[in-house]
Amino acid sequence: MDFIPSSAPHWHLLLNHGPSVGTVIALGLLLCSLYLKSEDLSRASLVLFVLLALMVIPTYISGAAARGAVEGTDGISTDLISAHQDAATLAFIFLVLTGWLSWFALWQYRRFSRPYGWSLLAVLVLGVITLWLMVQAGRAGGYINHPEILTGAELAAAAGAGRTAALAAWIIDNSFVWPAMEAAHFMGMAVLFGVVLLVAVRVLGLSPLATTGRP
Repeated sequence: MDFIPSSAPHWHLLLNHGPSVGTVIALGLLLCSLYLKSEDLSRASLVLFVLLALMVIPTYISGAAARGAVEGTDGISTDLISAHQDAATLAFIFLVLTGWLSWFALWQYRRFSRPYGWSLLAVLVLGVITLWLMVQAGRAGGYINHPEILTGAELAAAAGAGRTAALAAWIIDNSFVWPAMEAAHFMGMAVLFGVVLLVAVRVLGLSPLATTGRP
């Protein structure tokens, strides 16, 4: 028996429970912190949301790889896979947004000793939406290997729900959308790594600001 998964479907099966179960735990901690007015529980829930936002990245990537591995297999519906990927994409986006806002609230704790009044409420709202989307994604994923749980009407609706392939074809075939996305991607990478480089130079004491004593 392999202790380390060796294929994309196995990795996806291993990882996909983390964000969904973790979101339930993080929301529970946040609700308890609001009820008990506990900053420790609040910080714990925010840290967990940040970790989940990082964890969902390999989860989503392994899901896309798993699609390539199982698509075309007898008994596996491409339409149901597309419907699952659509739901997973929305859940991925909202969990990343929740994680980013949680990080912002943690920064407010560090900078101002407490977050803004709307921060925790916004995290709570986004977390609830994310959990609902996670449920929908998990439900759609269950249909892929267990189509017997679908009625005829549900199967037809799920088969027509996949929009990923059409969206991907539109992006690739459009003469300006794909180049614009590539340009934005590389600009974002340049900004990200540029900031990391400046921080690293400052930490190493090589920045002119570090030698002149200016803040």
